[in-house]
Amino acid sequence: MNQNGPRNLKIFISILILLILGITATLIGGTFTSDLNPQKSTETPLPGIVGMYKGQTSTERSGDVSGVQTSPTVDRKIVKTADVTLKVEKGTLKDQIKSIMNIAERFGGYTASSSITSNRETEPPVIVSEQPISGVITIRVPAKRFNQAISEIGQLGAVISQSTGSSDVTSEYVDLEAQLKQAESVEKAMLELLNKAQTVEQILAVRDKLTAIQTQIEQLKGRLKLMKDQADFSTITVNLYEPEGLKISERDWGFVKALKEAIYRFVDTINGIIILAGMMAPILIIIAIGFGIRKMFKKA
Repeated sequence: MNQNGPRNLKIFISILILLILGITATLIGGTFTSDLNPQKSTETPLPGIVGMYKGQTSTERSGDVSGVQTSPTVDRKIVKTADVTLKVEKGTLKDQIKSIMNIAERFGGYTASSSITSNRETEPPVIVSEQPISGVITIRVPAKRFNQAISEIGQLGAVISQSTGSSDVTSEYVDLEAQLKQAESVEKAMLELLNKAQTVEQILAVRDKLTAIQTQIEQLKGRLKLMKDQADFSTITVNLYEPEGLKISERDWGFVKALKEAIYRFVDTINGIIILAGMMAPILIIIAIGFGIRKMFKKA
């Protein structure tokens, strides 16, 4: 018993020390955690912020957007695109591009871009066709006239290839609308705080946050506008080409054409001689001066 007494005492003291260390560590950890709690702030609260939100639920404070959901009644946003390759009759490419422009205007759309590529040779005596070889045009038409526009475009020539695509962006659009509603709710709250701010520091702090949320609102509105435009107006890109395109003709060896070519080559040769003479003139002048000096020394 005498030997077990000191042992039990040592065990009791060890347990007591461990308990004290555990309690101390818990207190220190709680203090450290409370220091990192984002709800604890050293900033001076703006007057009226508590009263403004008093009696409101957390959902009301943050802006209730749960009601904005993709439902059967939501206007779906479908982005449609098409690429068509069209072979047209020789000499009609410009007219067919104008016809596609007219189709877009008639359906309530517009021409986004158009271009014509040609490869005209200007140096005689080679003769080339003046007709364009290919062209590309991009039009935007209301989504409800998308299929009809493609059908009419296909009647302007032989359809070599055609591809269409669609993308449902309804969920993304609704999500952006929800973000916008929440951002506008925050903006409204920030404006109320700005009106209640009493010091310069408070005004500057609220303005910084207000500017950030207003920038976010503008970005969301821009994305919504772009997405709505892409859904409301479908994009159709048409590549056109003529079967033969530009064709270089053979040389015409008639007397008149041969005479024109001879005159052209003669003038070209004369131009070369004149250029060569201009380059040699300084050298000839230096040589002449050298001979003159040599003769003067001989006479002396």
